[in-house]
Amino acid sequence: MLCASLLLTTLLTQQPLVPPESQTLFTTSMKGENIDGLLAELETATAGLTYISEQDHPLEPFAWRDFNGTLNRETVCRLTGHQTDEPVETVDFDWFFRNAVRDDLYGPEAAARFRVLKQLMRENLTNLKVYRVGRISLDVYVVGRTRGGTWMGLHTKVVET
Repeated sequence: MLCASLLLTTLLTQQPLVPPESQTLFTTSMKGENIDGLLAELETATAGLTYISEQDHPLEPFAWRDFNGTLNRETVCRLTGHQTDEPVETVDFDWFFRNAVRDDLYGPEAAARFRVLKQLMRENLTNLKVYRVGRISLDVYVVGRTRGGTWMGLHTKVVET
């Protein structure tokens, strides 16, 4: 439905809502455990996107290929190089993207791209969670698990004073 809506809007305005290099998102689906393929799709989907907080930061795809266990506060700190005594907050996937998908806050083009990004992640990853690590300048990891058990997602930063 979202893809049809984006296509209709693009046709009506004759302006692409998604850059040409990102349009493969509408036709590509992940089958099996193709981590490199999904990373490439995430890179395409996030190209030029920034997550807005007190400072804007890019979204960077990653995969934790050598970790099959359960994610919790300690493992997220260990996997990301943070001290285990740093604060870690877990927030809902939809809550994290709540502002990014709003046309009035991010603009129609960026909001549409964030909606496509969310859809891509939902279709290819399970157990989606967001880990916010640190104080003031936080590292944020939007993480989910592939069908084959690999944890992967997006990293960004948010600044909250």
